[in-house]
Amino acid sequence: MAEAANQGDELALDLLKVVTSRRGITLPFLRRIRDAAQEVQLETIPELDESNRKFFWKKSAPDATISLEAAYAMVLIQLINTDLVERLQKCSAEDCEKYYFGTLKQSFCSETCAVRIRARRRRSKQQLQE
Repeated sequence: MAEAANQGDELALDLLKVVTSRRGITLPFLRRIRDAAQEVQLETIPELDESNRKFFWKKSAPDATISLEAAYAMVLIQLINTDLVERLQKCSAEDCEKYYFGTLKQSFCSETCAVRIRARRRRSKQQLQE
């Protein structure tokens, strides 16, 4: 899903912006994900336990067709339930819109972005000193 957002998929981008925002994942957002995922007719479907903001799986009838939003919803449900969503981050470089799974210490999607930002900071400091 992060790869789809990085390639310009608007739906994936919108969902990831919410997930990585400072406000965090709100109950209305979780309801939106639940509603989108309920389109998926797998052996199990997600149900939202609003008290602990996690999903549990409920039996359903199988069907093979799903929308892109439903597929993304299923991915987000797995991320939320495994707490991997906390590692999903947007690159800190101002001119980069990429998302990635990182660590608390990691701020950039790639070494390229990190080097570019460090070089800008260094040039800016040198200009101030002159």
